This record gives sequence, structure tokens and C-alpha cells, in this order.
Amino acid sequence: MASSTLPNTDKPTLLQKYVTRFSLSQRIEHIVMLTAFTILGVTGLPQKYAAAEFSQFVLNVLGGIEPTRVIHRAAAIVLMAISIYHLVAVLYRVIVKRSSLSMLPTFDDFLHLWHDLQYYFGRRAHKAYYGRYNYAEKAEYLAVVWGTLVMIVTGFMMWNPIATATLLPGEAIPAAKAAHGGEAVLAVLAIILWHFYHVHVKQLNKSMFTGRLSRAEMTHEHPAELAMIEQGLIKEPAATVIAKRQRVFFPIAGVATVVMLIGLFTFVTFEQSAIETVPRPSGNVQAFVPFTPTPTLPPTQTPTPAPTATPGAAPTRVAGAAVDSWESGIAQILDAKCAACHIQAQLSGLSLKTYADALKGGASGPAIVPNDVAQSALIRVQLAGNHAAQLSQSELAKIRAWIEAGAPEKSVTPAVAPGAPGAAAEGWTGGIDQLITAKCAACHVNSQLGDLSLKTYAAALKGGKSGAAIVPNDPDTSVIVQIQSKGGHAGQLTTDELNRVIAWIKAGAPETVGAVTPATTPTPAPTPIASATAEGWTGGIDQLITAKCAACHVNSQLGDLSLKTYAAALKGGKSGAAIVPNDPDTSVIVQIQSKGGHAGQLTTDELNRVIAWIKAGAPETVGAVTPTLEATVTPVEPEPTPDSDE
Repeated sequence: MASSTLPNTDKPTLLQKYVTRFSLSQRIEHIVMLTAFTILGVTGLPQKYAAAEFSQFVLNVLGGIEPTRVIHRAAAIVLMAISIYHLVAVLYRVIVKRSSLSMLPTFDDFLHLWHDLQYYFGRRAHKAYYGRYNYAEKAEYLAVVWGTLVMIVTGFMMWNPIATATLLPGEAIPAAKAAHGGEAVLAVLAIILWHFYHVHVKQLNKSMFTGRLSRAEMTHEHPAELAMIEQGLIKEPAATVIAKRQRVFFPIAGVATVVMLIGLFTFVTFEQSAIETVPRPSGNVQAFVPFTPTPTLPPTQTPTPAPTATPGAAPTRVAGAAVDSWESGIAQILDAKCAACHIQAQLSGLSLKTYADALKGGASGPAIVPNDVAQSALIRVQLAGNHAAQLSQSELAKIRAWIEAGAPEKSVTPAVAPGAPGAAAEGWTGGIDQLITAKCAACHVNSQLGDLSLKTYAAALKGGKSGAAIVPNDPDTSVIVQIQSKGGHAGQLTTDELNRVIAWIKAGAPETVGAVTPATTPTPAPTPIASATAEGWTGGIDQLITAKCAACHVNSQLGDLSLKTYAAALKGGKSGAAIVPNDPDTSVIVQIQSKGGHAGQLTTDELNRVIAWIKAGAPETVGAVTPTLEATVTPVEPEPTPDSDE
């Protein structure tokens, strides 16, 4: 491939003044690659360093984080498409035109490196005589190939996190993110510091844009190749030979290209990304909301009277009920609404990833100041009413009440030993199942990682490869307790949540609520009458909808259906009104959920709760009168509200 002597410039030559180095198709390929790479760098690095001022400037210019992501992914598709073209083009030149694999390292490259080192130390009069590509250009080319493969693989893992989690441990996704960002920084620095220097600063090389080099430039940069051209050692096969080879190559290459394009389409449409940003508020919003009056707390249902405890017995509590704390309630609200800007990133220097981060705050001061709502930056920003991740009134009231109660990090509600007089065991349905769905959906509800499904009570008892997930009365042999007790799980429960599951298992892991009744025999419960308290949308049904339908019908309007407000639910979408008061049969939400298998599938108890609310007239707020039945109603533990499940 290389020659050890310079071409004899005194000897007459048939070469013209310029030597063609790159064809038009190669130059177009380079321009497309250059454009895609630049767009990926401009849109990707601001996402990696989201807290930097320059990143905020770029994101604002591009219209926000979501448009930036769309542009980034479009450029990634172009990069993958041009990579497919490059592979086919290289195979064509090698198989049909019998070009040498001049971009692959050979022994001559190591020899050239040794010659150059001798030249740099003054032991040789001239540098090595390079062929078509020198060792530095080959190293850069192979770095592009390797970097592209890394970016495609890690990009797929982040683009399709649920599919990734079914094949690999959950830790693989943040690892892919780290590798993707690190490789991006390395690639951008390599282009700026290495490539730009060698082809634009050290010596301006325009061949990739003009397609040619002068004979003087060839003599200086690629003397061995020039010598081979002058000696007639580099020439294409005859046209008849090329045509014969094309008849074999084109059908095979066509099929391979179609297969790769199908793979690219599958890559892009495999699944919807699990991480979405909250859309900007549309229309006019109130620019200023006075700090007073204090927002009214959402109305709560009148609970069924609890049984009277036996004198001297331990106090009773509803299973799973607890005073709101950071770990049990507040963190889940912030995870759902603030993830993109203040958990995965630190916009304005504010992180809400941990309790300590929230107390520390950011540029506007502490996000949370216990017992002082006025000084809590989180409340001040949310009261303006125009935040990109605006909390609902019920969510804001809940956080406000938590701050006024001292903003505790952990729940301090004392637990009651299972089986104590008056104690009630929490059930799977309407309690534990909602907790499991919230934390384990990606791996064990929507899929069966490790052959373990937690979609139903029966599936949890059956378990997977490691044994039964739930063993009634025996938490020590229950796989879910064994795994969670180790810590660091992809769907790690908080300490309070794990204790709640353990208490439920110790109580026999009942499928439905089975309270322990007092010794006296109560009067049978009367049939509910028409004047019983009706649940309202505000503070009840809206929280259930937000928990299950946020991605598709609260943060966005899939099928033109928004469930963000009561009015929007009554209006409905393409399929009709989501809610038809007094008529669950024609309510689209009931029709869809009754079929089962929905992406945001409600449990049986949750669906029955929605149906009962619709039958009661689907009131926006609680307005019915509770009948006076205290003396005759059988004590029943109330179903957990969405707030308690958090």
C-alpha cells in the first residue's frame, strides 16, 4: 500500500494539476454526517449540562426541552441512516470495484509512526511516506465508527427504557446515560481539538468539499499514493467486469438495506419513552396570585366510624394510613411533576431529589422551610399559577399542610401490631396493589422480569424464578421482602412502604380488607340509601385519574381526550364524553377500562369507585348528606385514598 520512495518529480508525468480524491457521493455523505453530528452536539450537551447558563440559553432558543429532544432524536435518525448508507457504499467499493480496505490499520502504519517519531527527535530528514490514509486519519475514522456504535446502543437503551429493563438490570439505564453523555463529550472534543487542527489549522485541506488535491499537496501529504497513481498501479476494473459484479451485489445489498431500514424504524417506534416533560401552559395565565387567602384544603370523605377499642388495648390505625411525610406522599408528588427540571437536573441551582436538597434550595432560597409557608420558595413559585410543572390545587394544599405541620421527613404515625384488638389488616386490592403498581410497573406489572409478575394477587403468590413473591404470615421467605431489604433495587420501596408490606404479610396477606371486629356482635349494616355521601371529582376522583392517566390524558391529550379538569372530562375526546353523569354505560372511561388491558388500567376497586361516583351524579365536589347510621353500621376500614397510597 505504501512506497518507500518519493515520486520522481523531474520525470514527465501524465497527471493533471489536480488529483481526484473523493467522489461526489462521498462528499455529500460527509456533509450529511457533519450536519447530523453538529445538531446532535448542540442539542445533546445542553441536556447533559442542563444547569449551565449557556445550556439554558440554547434550550430557550430551541423552544424548550421537549422541542430540543425532538430535534436531537431526528438528528440521531439521520446519523443512523447515513451509517447504513456508508456501510453499503464501503461494501460496494470493496466487492465491486475491488478497492483496498485502506482505512484499516496495517503493519506499515506502525512503521510510519516509528519513522515520524524519529523525525520529531531529529533522527530522520523527513516524515514517513503515507499512502491514501495515514495512521492518524485511520485512528480518527475507527473512533467515529466505535463512537457511533456506542451512541446507537446507549441511545436505544434510553429511548426504550422499559424494553431495556426487561432484558437487563435497572442500573443499566443510568449506566447507558452516563456512557452516552461521556462519549458525546469525547466526540465533540476530538472534533474540535484534533480534527479541526489537522484539516483546518495545521494545513487547510479542502478535498472533502472540492473532491480534489493539487499535485503539490499530494506530494506532501500522500506521496506513496501519488507514486502508485503515476505508475498506473491504481485503476478501476473494466466496465464489463463491474457490470457483472453489480448484478450480484445490488440484489443482496438491496435486501440487506431493507432489513437495516426496518431495524431503524423499529428502533424509533419500539415504545414510547418513559420520561416525558410537562407541556407549557396554554392560553392566558394569571401573572400574580396574592399569597392570601390560604388555599382551601380539598374536601375529604366522611369515614365510616371506627370500632371502639377494648379498654386497655393498643390504639388502632387504618393499615397504610400515615401522617404525610417527605418519604410517604410529598416526594411522590414532586417525582411526578418536577422530574425533568429539578430531579434529573438542577434548574436554577435547585434540586428536589432528596429531602436535604429541598431544604437547601437554589437561587431563590430554600424550597422548603418547615413551619413557614411564606418563606418556602416552592409555594411562592407555585402560587403564581404559571409554572411549567404546575401542581393541582389539591397537591399544592397537601404540600402546604405538610410544611405547616413541620415538613417531617419520615412518617411518625405509630404502627399497630397485626392482630391486636380493633386492628384492621390492609388488603391487596385497593391498597398493596396500588403501591406495587406505583413502584414495580415497568418490570413486574407491565412485564415479567425474572418470570415474576405482580399484576394480580394470584401472580404475586405464585412468584417467579426466585420463589413466591408473597408468602402469607411469613415475610422472611417472601421474595419481595428479601429483595427490598437488601436496598438499591430499581423499584426500591421507602422504609415506611416496606414496613407496610411486611405488616400486611404478617397479618396473613389478605386479598381484601379483613378488619378484626370487637367482641360484641354488631347490627348488620343497612343497605346504603340514596342520601349517602357522594365522592367528588376534586380531592378524590381527580387524584385517582392523575395517578393512573397522567402521561396520556393529563400531561397530554392522547385521542384528543384530556382528563386534567372536571370540565375537560365531561367534554371528552374523539370517542365521546369521558364522564356522563348518572350514566356509566355511556361514559367512555368506563367503556375503555371495562375491556381491561389498558395502559393506565384501574384496579377493580378503583373502577367500581369511579362507576359509583358517576351513578351518584358525578359531582365536582362532595355535596351529599351522610345518613346518620353510626349506631348500626358495621365498622369497615375505608378504602385507601390516592393520598394515602402515595
